[in-house]
Amino acid sequence: MDRNYYMILFYYGPDIQRVRQKTNETIQRYRTKYAPGFNLFILDFSQSDHQATLEQALKNTSFFPETKLLVIKGATHHDTLPETLIHLIKDNQVLESKDIVVIFHEEGNIEELKKNNKEFFNFLTQKSNQSISFPLLESSNLAHWIKRECEAHEASIDPQAIRKLIQLIGNDTLLLEHEIEKLSNYTQGRLIVEQDVEQLVTTKIILNIFDFIDALATRNKERAFVLLQKELGEGRDAHYLLAMMNYQFRTLLTVKDLVQRGETMQTISKKAGLAPFVGRKAFQQAQKFDLSTLRFIYQALLELDTQTKEGRIDLPLALSQFVLRV
Repeated sequence: MDRNYYMILFYYGPDIQRVRQKTNETIQRYRTKYAPGFNLFILDFSQSDHQATLEQALKNTSFFPETKLLVIKGATHHDTLPETLIHLIKDNQVLESKDIVVIFHEEGNIEELKKNNKEFFNFLTQKSNQSISFPLLESSNLAHWIKRECEAHEASIDPQAIRKLIQLIGNDTLLLEHEIEKLSNYTQGRLIVEQDVEQLVTTKIILNIFDFIDALATRNKERAFVLLQKELGEGRDAHYLLAMMNYQFRTLLTVKDLVQRGETMQTISKKAGLAPFVGRKAFQQAQKFDLSTLRFIYQALLELDTQTKEGRIDLPLALSQFVLRV
């Protein structure tokens, strides 16, 4: 393996889409460079305990030239796991290895990550590692990202359309990516203009999601179930609904954190990158949940997202079961 490469890579931050993009780009780069002797392990500790698999992957050696890439997600979801992982990395001399690279992938608030996992964070961000943070994009950086994502979908977009998209969606790149894909498919190679955004990107679904979240917050499962079935019955894509639910609960977690830091409703919208209306609603809804409940619900949604991408569940049915379970 090229010794100029870092043996430990750390990608983290609240901009989930960009964290995931960077991880996926790195996986593809290593797969291309080191095929056919490439072995990939993706271990998501937010879903289940993979410690035994990790230990085996670190220790096992091959008679043939082999490059191992280990992707470790959600390590900070467990109180003692970060410390265990540090010992495993050191004991197996990963920093001195010629054939093992480890990506640590953490999605969430940067300050919370630093505060709750100080030793782990300091270990991963030391100069011998590659560490890249992905904060939420603002203003011109967000506009530039949207333009590049459209180009990646073989589409071009007018500056006014970019402004309208940001006005309606904010800086949630995970949700923006979904809308960009939809707009690109609709325009079929022509310039995406403001009218296209107004026609396809509607705030109606956001309003319905607010009602849905309110029903969950007040433990009105019957109403939440009815609202969900109404959206599905009207032909709303289940994957889009899941993306919106992920977006809203991630927003509520961010707002709840800012509230606990003493921020006011007036400053929260700006710091969270939310449109004023969305910020006010999120502030009101965040008061109805405690932090542990928000984390539990958001984690359950992330699990659904993983399962549906792996083709292991019927998503409309799983969403219905989720509503009755939370």
